[in-house]
Amino acid sequence: DGIRDSSVTGSSDVCSSDLDDLWYPDKLATVMAEFDRYPDVDLVCHDQSTTRDGRVLAVSHRRMPRAGTLYEALLFDGNLLSPSAVTFRRERALAIDGFDERPEYLTVEDYDFWLRFSRQWQIRFVNRVLSECVLRAGGASRRIVFHHVALERVLRAHLSDRKSTRLNSSHT
Repeated sequence: DGIRDSSVTGSSDVCSSDLDDLWYPDKLATVMAEFDRYPDVDLVCHDQSTTRDGRVLAVSHRRMPRAGTLYEALLFDGNLLSPSAVTFRRERALAIDGFDERPEYLTVEDYDFWLRFSRQWQIRFVNRVLSECVLRAGGASRRIVFHHVALERVLRAHLSDRKSTRLNSSHT
């Protein structure tokens, strides 16, 4: 159903994760408590550390943009979300046809999903590191040219859609 590498936390919530990433023991309890506190939220994202060979290289602090929409921030500032740092409502993901698993979107199918998701649904950020993105030699996103070609495809598709949406709304 276009929801890849996922663990179901219940009948309605999905946690996605890249295969070599790690979740901290309190991830699920913390995220589910956020959904309980904020029932209108459709996706919860938390902070994440990036490691290589057991060393922390960076900590990603994920936040809502100060101005504009999250969609615009994702489109113009880059991918602010990570598969291992999100949990989302299954029905919301299915409503936008899940992850686009075309081969030409490999390494950026999550970015495309976040862009589409952010246009319609509510996202909440938790200021706490609850997972680790583990960098390994040979990972798909480490193939720089391949990754950037896929990234360009996603950006072109969304910019084209954004332009046509603006043109259509100006003619009504």
